[in-house]
Amino acid sequence: GMRPVKRIAMRFTGLMPDGTTRFQNSSGENIRHYAGVSAFSHLGGVHFQNITEIEQYIAATERGELPVWRAMATTPEERMIRELILQMKLGRVSSDYFRGKFSEDIRSRFDPQWNLLEQQGLGLWRENSFILTREALLKVDSLLHGFFLPQHQNSRYV
Repeated sequence: GMRPVKRIAMRFTGLMPDGTTRFQNSSGENIRHYAGVSAFSHLGGVHFQNITEIEQYIAATERGELPVWRAMATTPEERMIRELILQMKLGRVSSDYFRGKFSEDIRSRFDPQWNLLEQQGLGLWRENSFILTREALLKVDSLLHGFFLPQHQNSRYV
């Protein structure tokens, strides 16, 4: 489930060309947050999803509020899996990256998941990277749940 996150006062300051909205917090720091209805962002160990209805999203930004629907403070393990999911969506997962950043051997930790993808012809290990096929990329969201923590197996949080 969702864990509460401390409420932060923000003021909307603009929409950036890279698809982020810019807000300023009460300390005067500029914060970038991905723009768009239902968009996901990650900032300082917190995973955000924007408001999912366009009218509510617009109203929140017009009031100068961050248009966040839900937020979850993440653990280091959840952040590692989040980055694994993001790399999978890009079609290439680097085991060296996870070893260096998280001290995690994703190749052995997720051995059954990699083997299943290989057996289905959806990807293969090439040196230290798992490369997804074009077919796998077309349905990547449906391939991710096996990598989630047990408590997130039935989550829509992709």
